[in-house]
Amino acid sequence: MLSGSCGRLADAGTILEDAPMAHRSPLRLESLRGFIVDLDGVLWRGGQALPGAAVFIQWLEAYSLPYVVATNDPTAKPDELAGWLRDLGMPVPPARVLTAGMVVIEALQRKHPRGARVLVIGTDSLKQLVEEAGFGLAEEAAEAVIVTLPEEVRMSELTQAIRALNRGAEFLAPNRELTYPTDDGLGAGDGMLVIALEAASGRRARVLGKPRRAFFRAALRIVGLPAAEGLVVGDNLKSDIEAGRRAGFRTALVLTGMTDRAQLAASAEKPDWAFEDLRGLTDALEAERGDAT
Repeated sequence: MLSGSCGRLADAGTILEDAPMAHRSPLRLESLRGFIVDLDGVLWRGGQALPGAAVFIQWLEAYSLPYVVATNDPTAKPDELAGWLRDLGMPVPPARVLTAGMVVIEALQRKHPRGARVLVIGTDSLKQLVEEAGFGLAEEAAEAVIVTLPEEVRMSELTQAIRALNRGAEFLAPNRELTYPTDDGLGAGDGMLVIALEAASGRRARVLGKPRRAFFRAALRIVGLPAAEGLVVGDNLKSDIEAGRRAGFRTALVLTGMTDRAQLAASAEKPDWAFEDLRGLTDALEAERGDAT
């Protein structure tokens, strides 16, 4: 049972009639069968659920529609993120969570043998994922370096990372995002440290998260559908909307994160649909389902 009405949310948010979009055709469920849903600025912000997020996830679960919560945040494991979302009323199974850190580890597995030594600048959860994938954690003589921006960074870690990169270690990063949305404004993103180490080492990181296609290919493996049947739901015109379009998806923008109406109006990149928040998207999808029955 859903914890709110899915069908009558017009007052809470529908398709933005005055917003510039690629088109305003109805959302057709027969052609939109899977959903790639961003996390920060879409489902939550600052650890708090955003308007309509719980009902949207409950709606997807109620109709058994394939989806994945796909985030550039590499700091947590899928079961941790699923637990936090569940506490906010979003029953997302861990198997429906994809992080950029997971895609980085997939890249490691394709290129390096089990037991290869990896220097990780990141959270304990990310380091655990690396170990669970069969790699060893290293401070010196690393064959690969993964760079994020944890709460605390030691100078010795940065020194060893530069030395490993100068010796030819593979340079991997989940994303190059300089900022991300929080309740108090923008927070410092992983890209700040990635770009600093690029400058210090003279090396360019291989980025595996959004907007790279490798990330969307990983998402498609989870939903089990071709891109033409999927909808990317995000708040960022570049890493969600433009990247989703380039990967072959249709796109829906919500104005609860990185993009506001003025930025949408000024951007050359337009989503297929735009909504104030997820209540509007759920309402439009439910109305289409009602029309089809």
